[in-house]
Amino acid sequence: MRLVYRIAKHRYGKVLMPLRVIYSRAPALLSVGLNIEWIRNHALTLDPALAALVVVRVSSRHHCDFCADLSLATAIQKGIGVDRFRELDRWRESAAFSARERAALEYVDDILDDGTIEEATMEAAKAVFSEREIVELTWLQASETYFNMQAQPLRIASDGLLTIATKSTKTN
Repeated sequence: MRLVYRIAKHRYGKVLMPLRVIYSRAPALLSVGLNIEWIRNHALTLDPALAALVVVRVSSRHHCDFCADLSLATAIQKGIGVDRFRELDRWRESAAFSARERAALEYVDDILDDGTIEEATMEAAKAVFSEREIVELTWLQASETYFNMQAQPLRIASDGLLTIATKSTKTN
């Protein structure tokens, strides 16, 4: 765990609370989390900015402040920026989102509402996404929910990672 702590501190500027609360007590779970992160960063065909929007939307809907903060910080580190993320709660009305992003957000919101996809939502998704991308959207929602459902009950709050990433980006 010491090595993991050092890597986290180097990457994020601090040791993340889930490392101290969850993974220090159940180290075998760390491999699951790292595998999910590897898939997100290396195996998805979805645009990283779109994937980040989806992950932040899911975290926000689950009221998982830690996960939303981590995702926003990661977006900044990848050079995605955070302006559109501020519009996520009103994505339907905002001009900040493309038709493809709207279709993804509608798809994810449907899942979050009741676990099903409305027929109109599926048709809109099929119009702009491949079958693989639809599977990836579904998986992103599920994998983020996995993280959220650990952080929430264990009361893991924001680590202030967005602030750290913003300061780090300005100084570089």
